[in-house]
Amino acid sequence: MLNLTLNVNKYNPLHARCHIELSRKIKMKRAVVNVRSLDNVCFAWLVIAALYPVKSNTDRTSSYLHYTTVLNLSDIMFPTLNQIRKFENLNNISINVYLIEEQKEILPL
Repeated sequence: MLNLTLNVNKYNPLHARCHIELSRKIKMKRAVVNVRSLDNVCFAWLVIAALYPVKSNTDRTSSYLHYTTVLNLSDIMFPTLNQIRKFENLNNISINVYLIEEQKEILPL
């Protein structure tokens, strides 16, 4: 079974978006892939980025296989955390979710 880590920012209904700007400290670790998607399926893009890593342009969706060709997203509603367990079962993938607290600290959610 594949084990993935997902980074999630705090829920803010007035500023909800798929892409978040990471702090310089987190960027410099070069351990987080931050895909810029224009849809609400950023979760699927991040899973694809983990499954099929690329060497350059890691932030572009065009660098990856399209998520609909590799992932089973049957009845998955995005972007909600309560759908992760269902996604894991459909795709035989384990997801770990982390919260970036005030752009400084990364904590398990």
